Amino acid sequence: MPALNIAEIQTNKENVKVFKTAYTDKLSNYRNDYSDYSFYRFDNEIFAWNLYQTQIKLPQEFNTVVISKKEQTLVFKEILEQGIVHFFISKNQDIYRRKYSSIWCVNLSRDNKILLNGLSLNPQMEFQINPLYSTQQDSQVISISIRKTYKPVFTFSDSEFKTNNIDTRNWDKNDKEQLIFSSKNRKCFLDATNQADVYQKKISQIYNLQQEYKEFSRLLEAFQHYLSEIFLPDDLIITDFYFSNLPNLYFKDILINKPNYYFLNNRTGSGYYNKQLKELKPYSFSIFEHNKYKIAVFTPSRNEGSTGSFIKHLKENLKTNFHANNIEIDLIIFERDTSLDFTKDLV
Repeated sequence: MPALNIAEIQTNKENVKVFKTAYTDKLSNYRNDYSDYSFYRFDNEIFAWNLYQTQIKLPQEFNTVVISKKEQTLVFKEILEQGIVHFFISKNQDIYRRKYSSIWCVNLSRDNKILLNGLSLNPQMEFQINPLYSTQQDSQVISISIRKTYKPVFTFSDSEFKTNNIDTRNWDKNDKEQLIFSSKNRKCFLDATNQADVYQKKISQIYNLQQEYKEFSRLLEAFQHYLSEIFLPDDLIITDFYFSNLPNLYFKDILINKPNYYFLNNRTGSGYYNKQLKELKPYSFSIFEHNKYKIAVFTPSRNEGSTGSFIKHLKENLKTNFHANNIEIDLIIFERDTSLDFTKDLV
């Protein structure tokens, strides 16, 4: 039977008392001044609830309301998520939210690292809280997905890179001028140290389905063990992180057939999509065939070189695969700390 790396978050009730006020620009001030509370903006309202037992009262503009999992699903989900996150914080765990994502990462300091020459794969747990809707039961389900991953980190110092004759001058860096484990840097490093095969073998071992299921079961058991220590407002309690294979009460497994792709003049083909696109032309080809288009690409000056390579690849791809021969791409360079207000004059 199919299994997913998600579990249902079951609670003792589906209605909970919280506080609410109309949205204003005071939101950041609320968060700074009332750290015992979590604040969540939804539409034109601000919802708040206590993260711990506290005697501190919110300002008088906040009123008590009752929200339900079915009607205010996103607020209910946020209450559960913040309760779990602050459990880890209370245990002094190294937890952070991945940038531009709703995925939380917790370093698994007790698990073994995978060490290569100049590279460490550091174990961590990723989890994400999501609302799901069951058409079978016409009900909302709050789920948690859990996965063990490994965060690659370079362990060579600057001098060690030089000692090993590895030139990192054009490698990708973050805002602190530190090397990051981007796909470009990964390839350069593994090629330079002759570790590509070793790295790929390790990745295949730790991310095979059997191993991932084993780690999911272990981490889920840990969540279940600490149920009683997760604080939630208004006597809301997580009673279980319930896992079951598909099909179950709420969901069933359905095989979705591969879609049919249609190209210019409603033609269809076979084989790889890119090959069909190149041979049969895009469905909308007639729209841009005789028109000229301009694309503006903005990049900080420090990324000018890599962005130029990206533009070259993009232009070739548009021409070869999409048959877009009348496209101009302008590269606009700016300093990293410069305001982007100048772009208003370009549109």
